Amino acid sequence: MAILSFLSNLQFLWFLIGATTTAILFLSFIYKKEQRLFNNLKRPVAIIVSDEDSMSQEDELLRRVQFFNIHLLRDTRRSIDLINSHYRLVILRYQKGSENFWSTFNSLSGKQIPVIVFSKPGEIDSSDIKKIQEYSLYTLCNTPLRLISDVFAIMSTYQEDKI
Repeated sequence: MAILSFLSNLQFLWFLIGATTTAILFLSFIYKKEQRLFNNLKRPVAIIVSDEDSMSQEDELLRRVQFFNIHLLRDTRRSIDLINSHYRLVILRYQKGSENFWSTFNSLSGKQIPVIVFSKPGEIDSSDIKKIQEYSLYTLCNTPLRLISDVFAIMSTYQEDKI
């Protein structure tokens, strides 16, 4: 009887050690992910407008969420000079046939900064989509709610010090 009691206690002890280890590993994993999100949320998100769209509604929408540090850059020609590795991502307004769009997009891809290309539904030609797809850190977005979702997904996914 004493042997059964000892084995029962030993099994319980192993269970307790295993459960504690699993809980610690799980909480460590969650902590690292939350820490990444909080570090990224401190970093700014740039919105670069086009000549045709001021993106003021999208700017206001992202500010109302009160999760993101939004910088609305209104000078389409000089905005790219302000973007550095401190920015977590850039929302770039697509403009068909715009040399400014392509020079900005190419500059951002050279800096390896994630880009959300924002456009109206069906606005981007298939030839332009192919050019955009040559860069791996992009997403296409054409609705305000999807914009919030994409910004949050990128902020919670990418490591704060690497891209």
